[in-house]
Amino acid sequence: MTIEIRTLTDRHGDPAAFATLVATMQADWADRDPGDPLPSANEVADTVFRERPDGHVVVTVARRNAEPAGFAFAVTQSAPDDPDQVSDCELFVMPDQRGHGVGAALTAAMAERLQALGQTSLVAYTLEGVEPDRAAAICARYGMTARQHERCSRVDVARIDGDQIAAWVAAAANAAPGYRIHTWQGAVPTPLVDAWAAAQSAMTDVPIDQLDYTVPPVTPEQVRRKDAALAATAWLSYGSLVVGPDGDAAGMSMMMVHPDRPQLAHQEDTAVVAAHRGRGIGRWLKAATFQYVNEHHRDLTVIETYNAEDNPWMLAINEAMGFRPHHGYTAHQGPLAVIAERAGGSRSAAGESRPE
Repeated sequence: MTIEIRTLTDRHGDPAAFATLVATMQADWADRDPGDPLPSANEVADTVFRERPDGHVVVTVARRNAEPAGFAFAVTQSAPDDPDQVSDCELFVMPDQRGHGVGAALTAAMAERLQALGQTSLVAYTLEGVEPDRAAAICARYGMTARQHERCSRVDVARIDGDQIAAWVAAAANAAPGYRIHTWQGAVPTPLVDAWAAAQSAMTDVPIDQLDYTVPPVTPEQVRRKDAALAATAWLSYGSLVVGPDGDAAGMSMMMVHPDRPQLAHQEDTAVVAAHRGRGIGRWLKAATFQYVNEHHRDLTVIETYNAEDNPWMLAINEAMGFRPHHGYTAHQGPLAVIAERAGGSRSAAGESRPE
């Protein structure tokens, strides 16, 4: 029995490997959220291979006995000169392929690629409530420890109180006289790029519990590059920016929808600059962004968002809006050198081949 590992850099270079990626990612989604429509091949490609302004994507897929067996997907999070060379990863093994060394083979191949890119640490997220002891044991085997708990929340759009949303917008306008909000679809308007970068940089103090990682500030050039990368995909992005009376950045929020699954919107970053907190700007941003997206996507039924459990401020806003816990995740972190060594030993025993 042979585990075959392939590394992908785009959707076109290896059609068979890309088909394996799509099959395993769809199986992952079906396993986690069986009531959802599955991501299309286009959405998989737009999600995985979208260019990252200051990072790299590492994608490995596995076949065992010529059948799709799993995937690993990692994104480097740091600029080349940043001392915190940390990568986030997601790994999934088909339920009927577990226990045969597929995960070790994927992890070893991914770790080798990440080390070649100068990465030193890996953060992996495990789904809570699904064989949690087994997942924790696997992470411990690779030298990783639990560092943070994260909540995936969802809200049914039909249950959102439109009157409450309108009240949030009105209340913020009263509590923050002289503040203005700008909302748009697509790239950040050129006159607002600097303020958007400053607002998104408020994420540098987002709670990260025991994760060994520093959230870097965002530059205007990074904003432009990210917008260009999104424009090369089918993703539809929606942004809201609040500026203060002097035109300085006060806060931002972003949502994304893929046209192949217009029922599901992804709430991305929402951040309020420290000097402007306490005025209801976070609720204003969430409410205004929802109003705008809902106007443009009448078939929208669900919004999904992720927050650290040690971020009670944003969780409170989400809960007041109607979001409820959907899934829990545990973030495990460990040194890549240890992960590569231990996973490499496991994969040797599994009989892995690696045609590239």
